[in-house]
Amino acid sequence: MISIESVCKKIFEDKHWVPNLLIGSLLCFVPIVNLLAFGYLYRYLKQIRQTHDFSWPRWAEWERLFIEGVYFFLIALAFFAIPMLLGLLTGAIMRHTLLGFALGLFVGAPLFTSALYTFQGNSDWQSLRAVNVIFKRVVAHWAHFIFPSLAFVGFMVLGFPLYGFTFFVGLAILMPYYTLHFEKSGHGH
Repeated sequence: MISIESVCKKIFEDKHWVPNLLIGSLLCFVPIVNLLAFGYLYRYLKQIRQTHDFSWPRWAEWERLFIEGVYFFLIALAFFAIPMLLGLLTGAIMRHTLLGFALGLFVGAPLFTSALYTFQGNSDWQSLRAVNVIFKRVVAHWAHFIFPSLAFVGFMVLGFPLYGFTFFVGLAILMPYYTLHFEKSGHGH
């Protein structure tokens, strides 16, 4: 059974986790340069999906990291930013912005991971048009995602002043967890 604890154990078993998380977190603070950190997460998730190897990849092939970071960012715009905006709009209507932010994170993170998972399966932008498949994959695992998603929301809210750190570390833990669930159930394709 896939648990957030087992995923964390695999992630933190690698002796290089500290420098890799620090580099990624620091890069996340700098606009445009943060695309390198996004590319690194993209590469890490693809490696986990293809090989189930949780060892941290090297920070290498900077041009490729940048390109993969652009892919990550574009997919995030569609599948993470839209739930965030809808959550913030809901929060504004309810006069509770923090609740809207939390709702957007809660829905956006698994939806974005599902979309990224779809794209990494064939690197075809057209595959992202299958929004129903992307959404159904998340719904199929929703019960497994509640606690880790709530923990991510809490981590982001409490650590907001250190957003680069909380964003990178949170996604570096949460996205592999989601990915393994998608892979295990055969909802990957």
